Amino acid sequence: MSDFLQSLLASGRSPHTRRAYTSDLRRFLTSVGLPPDPDGAALARLDRVRIHTYAAELARAGLAPASISRRLAAVRAFIRFCVARGFLPSDPAAAIRGPKAHRRLPRVLRPDEAAAVVEAESTARRPWLRLRDRAILEVLYGAGVRVEELCRLDLGDVELGVGQAVVTGKGGKTRLVPLGECAVAALDEYLRQGRPRLETGATPAIFLNARGRRLSQRSVRAQVTRAAGAAGIRAGVHPHTLRHCFATHLLERGADLRAVQEMLGHARLSTTQLYTHLTRQRIKAVYDRAHPRA
Repeated sequence: MSDFLQSLLASGRSPHTRRAYTSDLRRFLTSVGLPPDPDGAALARLDRVRIHTYAAELARAGLAPASISRRLAAVRAFIRFCVARGFLPSDPAAAIRGPKAHRRLPRVLRPDEAAAVVEAESTARRPWLRLRDRAILEVLYGAGVRVEELCRLDLGDVELGVGQAVVTGKGGKTRLVPLGECAVAALDEYLRQGRPRLETGATPAIFLNARGRRLSQRSVRAQVTRAAGAAGIRAGVHPHTLRHCFATHLLERGADLRAVQEMLGHARLSTTQLYTHLTRQRIKAVYDRAHPRA
């Protein structure tokens, strides 16, 4: 298993994905009676029946369909790796699929609510930290980046003069994202007046913590939660909420679906199409509230 986990690191998988796969595979190997790092002889005992039994155990344990699918995805990826390396002659998990998960629509704030979160006064005591916090919120909502992508941004990734940034997404893939006027202005002020007060010369990261190190995803999540509270929105607002708002608000104003797909870095258009369901729901809600014969 250690070779497989190394391959995930080499392929640019996020730390979150690697941790999830490690945990899921340990549970799987224990369940099917294999050692934590099985050799070829141990792997040869894997067959379709064992994997199917494991999938049935997950269902009996009452796990949500999405959790079962994630655990089986880790198993399938591991077994494909073993087949490619010659540890297994064929793939016993090829025909095993997880249950269909009901796709829940993400929470999306109204444009005025999203603006209130972004413009909420930071609780940081130092003015340069307040500049940083405002820039973080403007980029999350203004560019639709994931929290890990935001934390990964380096100084050379941003071109304020043309209003764009090079973002490194899932699998190490890069894409260009536009930065609107508000995000550019907030970043410019932070880079001129905020970041120099935090900089130690040890990292090229744009967003730094109070010790001059690259800001963590946990810190960004905490900042979004605080900003939502200050805006009077008490529950369920995370960095990804602002990404959902970015996509939905663009589509509501007539943006091209494929352009939004590119900006979000979605590999499949069907993933982006989720937001068209949100816009239809919101239009229907407006109609129901406003039309006298609705």
